[in-house]
Amino acid sequence: MKKYFLLLLIFITVSCGRFPMTSFYVKNNSDQPVHFNATVIKYSGTLGSYPYNQSFDVPPRDSILARRIGFKKNGGSPQSWFTAFEIAPVADTEFNDPTASGNWKRYSDAKGKPFYTFQLVK
Repeated sequence: MKKYFLLLLIFITVSCGRFPMTSFYVKNNSDQPVHFNATVIKYSGTLGSYPYNQSFDVPPRDSILARRIGFKKNGGSPQSWFTAFEIAPVADTEFNDPTASGNWKRYSDAKGKPFYTFQLVK
């Protein structure tokens, strides 16, 4: 058992070193609160992969962290890390499409770690 735990710890350490922790933020640039649900695939050693849904409320003119994960530097489209992304309707508000890769803007923090921001409202 200890042998498997040690191998898992080494694997996690090596994996984290190859893929920087990448954050995915959702920004509400409107004057009204916005609610959305996001579903991601999580991985567990005992359960395998499974969908995980979480609800978010984003206050007006604020942003929220929707996901943080080890992500290859050029590892595909950021929107593909969400299997579902449903924005609750708000009167007289037009939303950007979270499934379009161009709506996720890539930035880097002061330490060079990448993060993506999706702006909810057009």
